[in-house]
Amino acid sequence: MELLNDFEWLNSELVPGEAVLWKGKPNEKKLLTAQDIFLIPFSIMWCGFAIFWEATVLFEDAPIIFKLWGIPFVCVGLYIVFGRFIHQKYILKNTRYAITTHRAICYKKGKISSCDYINEPSISVDCKKDGSGTITFGNSPNYKNGLWDKYDKQTVFLNIPDVQNVHRLINQQKISK
Repeated sequence: MELLNDFEWLNSELVPGEAVLWKGKPNEKKLLTAQDIFLIPFSIMWCGFAIFWEATVLFEDAPIIFKLWGIPFVCVGLYIVFGRFIHQKYILKNTRYAITTHRAICYKKGKISSCDYINEPSISVDCKKDGSGTITFGNSPNYKNGLWDKYDKQTVFLNIPDVQNVHRLINQQKISK
């Protein structure tokens, strides 16, 4: 299901007696994160060297194995310089969040995950200067399984505007139950 500006998927997710208190989506224009301080210079160096390598072996009389060897490195380099932002924008554009009277619900990449935030002892908020931020339901993930698994194992509302008001709404619901 491709989401444009709708929350139709939410109607089929609600259980009897459950009401939507808030719904929103991430800011898809904010693609840079704190990790990019390191990733951008690394990706430029990686891609630059891979392109240099490939150009050198293509214009020299190098064996075919050397010419083929650099192609995957150039592809990875182009992805980490440009492609990851395009991919991230696509995911953010097709992500929706909802807070109901009982759960936090996330629709991302065609999958729906939810968390019973009323009984969740750990809810953390990361607020930026402009008021946007991230709400993480559950304990912080460990990185043993890799950085890319960080947000796949828990319900996370990434890059939402006015994060403090959403967090306040969640706390009001927790107190009233």
